[in-house]
Amino acid sequence: MTDSFKSGIYNDTDGKKPVEGKTYTASGGNEVFTVQNYEQMESEALRIADEVKKENPLGITDEMLAADLIRQEKERSNDEHLKYLQSTDWYVVRKADTGKDIPSDVETKRAAARNAIQDI
Repeated sequence: MTDSFKSGIYNDTDGKKPVEGKTYTASGGNEVFTVQNYEQMESEALRIADEVKKENPLGITDEMLAADLIRQEKERSNDEHLKYLQSTDWYVVRKADTGKDIPSDVETKRAAARNAIQDI
């Protein structure tokens, strides 16, 4: 067996099973933990997970926050443009009813508002 078990001064290469609570180095050079170590590591991992849940119970990541901020900005922008379009809709109705032209600055701003509305 090529794995080398180690714990302090203990170094056994005769193929014995590792002692509980000790670590050994596998043939690939990786440090391997025994069951007792895994129980300690699992306990620590669960403690950390509980802390994370308390601080961030929904598990929201930085990427999720960034995406939500972008979505919120798009909504705010869209709302502004839609409000402008609604406030000037009467020009379109007047043109349809009477044939009176929409002022060119209003037409330009309405076109810009329509183009600025983004998919969310």
